[in-house]
Amino acid sequence: MPPFRSVAVNALSFTSHPAAAAAVTAALDDENWQVRAAAAESLGRIRQTSAVDGLTAGLSDEYWQVRQKCLNALGKLKAQSAVRQISELLTSDMASLRKESAAALGEIADPSSRDALMAHIGDADPDVRKTVRWALTRLG
Repeated sequence: MPPFRSVAVNALSFTSHPAAAAAVTAALDDENWQVRAAAAESLGRIRQTSAVDGLTAGLSDEYWQVRQKCLNALGKLKAQSAVRQISELLTSDMASLRKESAAALGEIADPSSRDALMAHIGDADPDVRKTVRWALTRLG
């Protein structure tokens, strides 16, 4: 029943009840990758800062879709504690993950990410290059 769990996790992001946030956070450990991805997206939407550790752990998920949603959520949460792990994904084989990593670092705007971003200013993918340049402007 993964599709139903994914829908339920998404629906929980539209409430501010603490029990809902706890249920969404717990879904980061679901057996189904689609549920984990929905949980990461929902946690970013509800700005659930207590989930930063779980989202950071999700950056090593076997499914790129989960990693991408975790990156997005960590950026929205301005998770400075995850800058190192996010920076590591700038070297991913997948351009979409490199771009999302740069975007997350731009949202967080922690000056400690400057060197990692500068190392990828000449990325092979034009969208990644553009996002890296944007992220660098956010660092001040």
